[in-house]
Amino acid sequence: MPYGLLYLTEPKILSMKLSPHQLDHMVLAQFGWEAVELVESKNFARLAERFGYALAFGRNIEAAIEADFHRCLLEASESSSKPTKSVQVKYFGPNKITLYAVIECVIPVNPNTAVLVELIVTGVDVKYITLEDISCISWR
Repeated sequence: MPYGLLYLTEPKILSMKLSPHQLDHMVLAQFGWEAVELVESKNFARLAERFGYALAFGRNIEAAIEADFHRCLLEASESSSKPTKSVQVKYFGPNKITLYAVIECVIPVNPNTAVLVELIVTGVDVKYITLEDISCISWR
């Protein structure tokens, strides 16, 4: 299967297959910035197409991402500090569940609240990137 195309994994989660050169810190960060741009523009269809969604749980992927984003906005509580847009790549040490890296994307949605979009890279010999979660960020 060509790199960069979506494939269907068990249990039916869409993911993007990565080539070995796409595991570089800068390339993974670029995927994070792409996700930030798609969330900011509310282009949930393209986000679903590019990364799938691990927490779709049988729902339409685009609709699940949009619903979880809006749920997060409803649950978000304002903080006293201003959130800053950022992308951070973190690599996992050796593990038995094939986690390779996480890309944490902080996206301010108004002056006092933000959402965290997490992309996860998994696999042993072949790696895949998937939108793992959309959650609220609270600063206290």
